[in-house]
Amino acid sequence: LLYGNKTSAGSETENEITTPILDRADCIARFGARSEMRWLWEAFMAIPQQVTIYGCAVPVPSSGSPTAATRAFTFATAASASTNIFVEWAGRQYVIAVASGDTAITQAAAVAAITDDWEEGGVPFTAAVGGSGSEHIVTFTASHVGDRGKHFLDGIRIRYETFAASTVSAAATTARTGSDDFTSAYAKADAKGLFYYQVNPKFSTTAPTATDNGGGEGIALAVERA
Repeated sequence: LLYGNKTSAGSETENEITTPILDRADCIARFGARSEMRWLWEAFMAIPQQVTIYGCAVPVPSSGSPTAATRAFTFATAASASTNIFVEWAGRQYVIAVASGDTAITQAAAVAAITDDWEEGGVPFTAAVGGSGSEHIVTFTASHVGDRGKHFLDGIRIRYETFAASTVSAAATTARTGSDDFTSAYAKADAKGLFYYQVNPKFSTTAPTATDNGGGEGIALAVERA
């Protein structure tokens, strides 16, 4: 059983456990192409295997004005030679051709545009260039509000294949606040009682407890059922 956030593009009802996830297309249709749940499924299936996988979509944070994590990459100076930009994430790579003379703004725009094509528009973040005076800066924004979006953005890498005078620098990810509540999802799983392995992406920065709405509560439930 995988727990995770869905996007509005997915058809699955939150805090419910229905039928097994059949394949990538089924996962995307039910939870959304850019969803945390989709990428939990992708990670699990990176090693092909015959296994029955269920998913429980946990609602994203709703209280305390939650926001999405962001991370900025700044391009500097025009390219002095033709080269390639490699944009890498989660073992995947996108290659962008750079011509001699391409400005920092041109390069930034090309990188921002990849999110429309990368994994058929399915990576768990979007990207946009800045406004006037900041068009050479690309900012990636997590697809979900809340504190876990930081982990997706931390994995983005951008580099040049060969030296071309221009550079790109990465800012630290700006983590956002907002924590989702897994209590109802756990109760649904407990009522079903069918799941040998449960994969939970929620983390805690304090000591876990049996009522923390997250990892500690999940562990307590597992021990109770053991």
